[in-house]
Amino acid sequence: MINNLPEHPSAATLAPEGVEYTLTMERELAHPVENVWLALTRADDVVHWAPYRPDRDLTDVGPVVLAHNADGPDPHETESGRVLRAEPPHLLVVAWGDQELTYRLSATASGTLLHFTHRFDDSNSAPDYAAGWHLCWSALMVVLEGSTPPPVHGENAKRYGWDELRERYATLLG
Repeated sequence: MINNLPEHPSAATLAPEGVEYTLTMERELAHPVENVWLALTRADDVVHWAPYRPDRDLTDVGPVVLAHNADGPDPHETESGRVLRAEPPHLLVVAWGDQELTYRLSATASGTLLHFTHRFDDSNSAPDYAAGWHLCWSALMVVLEGSTPPPVHGENAKRYGWDELRERYATLLG
C-alpha cells in the first residue's frame, strides 16, 4: 500500500494513431464485472476515483458536464463531455473535452479485466496521464472494497507518489 492505496504494477503502452496517441492500460480487479461497471458509471462512485466529477450517472448516451476533480487554481472548471457508448456492463466510451476514454470490462476467473484506452493529441502528456490513471486505478480499487479513498487528484496526487510514477511511465513509454 502507498499511503493507504493499493499497489499494482506500472504497465502501459502508447501507440500513435495519425495525429493522435492512444495510451492503453489494463488492470485485474478482484470484483465481478457488474460491480466494476457500477463504480465506473455511478456519479457518486466516480467522484472518488476519476479525474472528473460527472453531473450525472454515465449510463446513458448523451452530454455530461465533467468538472475537474482537483484542488487546482479553479476547482470549478468544467469540460464538456459526452457519453458516446454505454453498453452495460462491458463498454463505456466517454468524450472528455477533445479526448476519448474507453473502458472495456471482461470477466476473468478472479474477477474483471479492465482494459482502458485514453486517446489524446500530445505524446508529451502520456507519462502525466499514465501516472494519474495509475492513481485513479488505486482509488477505484478502494471504492470497489466499499471504502472511500483519499483524494488523489491535482496537487494531492504528489502525496501518493505521482512524481515517481510519472518518471516510471516516462521510461516505460519512452
